[in-house]
Amino acid sequence: MRIIAKIYTFAEKNDTMEYHVQITPLMKAVCQTLIEECEGVDYCIVQQQKNLIVEVSRSDIEQTVLVLKKHFPDVVDIRKAYLMIEDLHDFILVKPFTSESPVFQEEGIPVPTIEKLMVDRISDKEYCKRSLEESVQMYQRAMETYSVNTSRLLRYAARKGKKEEVNEILSQINRM
Repeated sequence: MRIIAKIYTFAEKNDTMEYHVQITPLMKAVCQTLIEECEGVDYCIVQQQKNLIVEVSRSDIEQTVLVLKKHFPDVVDIRKAYLMIEDLHDFILVKPFTSESPVFQEEGIPVPTIEKLMVDRISDKEYCKRSLEESVQMYQRAMETYSVNTSRLLRYAARKGKKEEVNEILSQINRM
């Protein structure tokens, strides 16, 4: 592995690529609804398994849930859900958005960067907890496939209180 400008790439796999999100019709519809009815609300949308996750600031969650429920059937405030995401299917889950989260625009829709997804997978309670070994494998696969900006990864991990855990995962990968 070599580190270039704090973006990990693996020497044996020089064809790492930028992370992109496949935009679904549901993502487009939710985005359009938020643009039309929740003006000024910052948000991020991601498809996770069979659910769509909409992240908004804590102060906008209730308004967002009400607006989305008018247009889409199964909308849930994740703070009030008692199941893991893996147990839910075909829901729109609304959850708090961490300020300064790394997002980018894909076809005009704000979506998470690969670094945000990596940190969220080990920090957010709605995901199944993984062992250190499983987290290392997940991070290694992501880093073998995509260009990962470690500065962005660590900065976001610090915002989520997971910087030490992410550093440990990166150390494990470097030892391999």
